[in-house]
Amino acid sequence: MRINISINRWKICYWLLMVCLLWAPVTGIFDVIYIFRQKYVDVLLTSPEATATRVVRDFLIVIFYIYFILFIIIPDRIKLRCNTNGNIFVISILLLSSSILLSVLYSILVVKLPLMVIALGLKSFLYVPLFPIAWIFSKEYPYAFKGIRKAILFILIIELLFGLLEIRYAPPYHGVTVFGLGSIPEGTFTHYNIYAAFLSFMIMGHLFIRNLSITKILFISTLIMIFLAQSRSGWVIVAFLLSIWFVKDFIKDSSIRGAVVAILPFFMLLIIVLPSMVFVARQTAAQRGVMGDPRWHIWATYLTRDLSLSQVGIGSGVGLASQAVFTYFGDPFPGQFVADSMHLALFAQYGLLGMTLFYCVMFLIMYELYGWITFIVSMVILIMGFTSNFLETYPINLLLPVMLAFHDLDFGHFSPVKPAPRINGY
Repeated sequence: MRINISINRWKICYWLLMVCLLWAPVTGIFDVIYIFRQKYVDVLLTSPEATATRVVRDFLIVIFYIYFILFIIIPDRIKLRCNTNGNIFVISILLLSSSILLSVLYSILVVKLPLMVIALGLKSFLYVPLFPIAWIFSKEYPYAFKGIRKAILFILIIELLFGLLEIRYAPPYHGVTVFGLGSIPEGTFTHYNIYAAFLSFMIMGHLFIRNLSITKILFISTLIMIFLAQSRSGWVIVAFLLSIWFVKDFIKDSSIRGAVVAILPFFMLLIIVLPSMVFVARQTAAQRGVMGDPRWHIWATYLTRDLSLSQVGIGSGVGLASQAVFTYFGDPFPGQFVADSMHLALFAQYGLLGMTLFYCVMFLIMYELYGWITFIVSMVILIMGFTSNFLETYPINLLLPVMLAFHDLDFGHFSPVKPAPRINGY
C-alpha cells in the first residue's frame, strides 16, 4: 500500500512539472499574435492575455514547489548529500541570503519601493530551486523523463515552426534576416536574442547531455534558425559548443587539447560570425521602429550614473532592472530600466556583493550535482547573460535544470531495468 501511495505522489508531481513545461509556448503565443496585429508601434507592448498567462505560469511553479516539499521531501525525508564539504554550501547560502536581505531592506527603507515591485524583482530567483529538485526527480522517478523529453522536443518543434511563420509573414520588428529572406525569427519569445539562446541550449543538450539528443533534421534546422536570428551571442555560443564537441570527440591526445580549446573558438568565430556580418541586412533603428537600445548602451548608461558606494555594493533597488516590473507597471519609478542582461540585472538590483555570491552559489550547486558539464553550462550562461536575462527568460529558466537532470541518468531508451537508488538510503 505504501508503494502505491509513493508512486501516486510522484505521478502527480510529474504531471505538475509536465504542465509547467507545456505551458511554455502558451505564454508567448498571445504576444506573437499581438505582433502580427499591431505591426509597427513605438514600444512592443505586452498583450493582456500574455500577462494573464504569465501569472498562471508563476502560480503553477509555486504549486509545484509546495507539493514537492509537502508530499515528496518531507514524507520521504530526502536530503542532498554533499560530496565536498557541506559547510561550504551552508556558509555560501547564508551569505547570499544575507546579501539579498540587505538589498531588500535598502529598497524598502531608502529607495522606498512598493512591496509588489520588490516581490517582482525577487521573482528572478523563482526557478533557481529547480536545479536540486530536478536532480532529485531524476534519481527518485527516472521513468518520468521519457515524457519530459517528448515535452522538450515538442517545445522545440513549436518554436521552429513559429520562427518559420515569422520569417514569412511577420512584420520586421527587429529587421530582416540575412539575404533579406523576411522578418528575423523570434519564436514565441518576441526577441531574437532570447530565441537564439533557447535554441543554443537545445544544441548544448544534443551535443553534451546524455539521453537528450534530437534528430539530424531538427539539429540542422536549429542551427539555421540561430543563424537567421542574427544574434551575435547565439553565434558565439554555437561556435563555443561546436569547438568543445570537436575537441571532446575527435582529439584524443590530452596534451594538445588545451591549445585547441584556446584557439578553435576564435577560428570558428572567424569562419561563422564575421562572414555572416557581411550579409546582415537589418534595417536601421528608425526603419525597424522598436529595436531599442543596444546592450552596450544600456550597460554604459547605468555604469555612468552617479552611483553611491551602497548602490555598487548592494544594488540600486530590487525590481528596478526587472522586465517583470516593466510588464506590470510600465516605468514610473525613478532609476528604473530594463537590463536585458542577467549580469547587469543582478548588479543593478543586488550589487557587486549579491551578484558575486549568487554566481558562487550557482556554480557550487551545479558542480556538486552535475560534475564536469557545469563548465560548459556556466560558459553558455556567461555568454548568454550579456544579451538576455536567463533568470527571467521562461522557459529557459525551467528547461535548463530539467535538461541537466538528464545527464546523470544511466539507462538506455528511458526504460530502466530496476528502480533508481534512493537518496541516502531512504
